[in-house]
Amino acid sequence: MGRIGRRAFLIGGAGVAAIGATGGVALLAPFEPMRGRRWLTETEAAGALALARTLFAEGPTPEQADVLGRLDAAVGDLHPETRRLFKTGLRALEYAPLPRFFARFSRLDPQRRAACVRSWEKKPYLWAAALLSMRFQVGVAYFESDEARAACGWALGCTPSHAEN
Repeated sequence: MGRIGRRAFLIGGAGVAAIGATGGVALLAPFEPMRGRRWLTETEAAGALALARTLFAEGPTPEQADVLGRLDAAVGDLHPETRRLFKTGLRALEYAPLPRFFARFSRLDPQRRAACVRSWEKKPYLWAAALLSMRFQVGVAYFESDEARAACGWALGCTPSHAEN
């Protein structure tokens, strides 16, 4: 077995310290919902909103589409165990960039947030599946808004044709 170099030891130690300082408290501790929300905390809402801004950089903003309002309602409809796991995933999303960028996901610039999402999509199954779940829920909350549907040209039903037969 090879030797562990000083640099690897320091980076590993910093990662463990970051997880210990933020992950243990941030991921496992119960939090109060943010003001105006029933289920999402400030941290979870910040991560979800930053993810929505990353995924939907063009068209209506996530604020215009009321992503947080719709996502908060959807989280409330989840089974309690699924809700707990989803909320933990949002907190993990928010704190995951700390060891690499020394900043939370919501405080990164758009390019770094996009780079994080791209890199997380290539991670082992569990993290990639968790990210896919968060992307799905945030995407549903976005596209349920009239603003987002109108911007992409979606319409309900058939458009009558004036052609015969």
